[in-house]
Amino acid sequence: MYIKVTDKEIINIKDIVYVSIDSPKINIVFRNSKCIDLIYKDHRTCMKYFDMIGQKLNYVKVESKLSKPDKTIFEKFWSLYKKGNKESAMAIWTTLTDKEQHSAIDSVPQYKKDKEFRYIQNADRYLKEKTFEQYLEKENILQDW
Repeated sequence: MYIKVTDKEIINIKDIVYVSIDSPKINIVFRNSKCIDLIYKDHRTCMKYFDMIGQKLNYVKVESKLSKPDKTIFEKFWSLYKKGNKESAMAIWTTLTDKEQHSAIDSVPQYKKDKEFRYIQNADRYLKEKTFEQYLEKENILQDW
């Protein structure tokens, strides 16, 4: 299903992973980690489109500025990782469970130790593909020995 979000922009609803609003701007993150910001001329227009998107996206995390996630834990992750687009990574971060967030933080040192910088994934991809799970499993196997 497609939805018109501006006079020129039409997006596929099925590709959306996360939507947030900071009126008059709506931030949309897609499955391919692409991020777009839709900026409207006024609050009323912004809210109209945000409500329209939200009604069609009952399976996607939709969030307004009033319920902003706690960025403290993400900032801890970012201070360790620091590669890629921070906004895109933050959007994906908010879709993770608390346990996954802590696992992502715990696995960063081992992940970065095992790879040259140029082969380290961007943060959004690392989170989206849950690469951290592989490193925690690896670490647990080593501890069992």
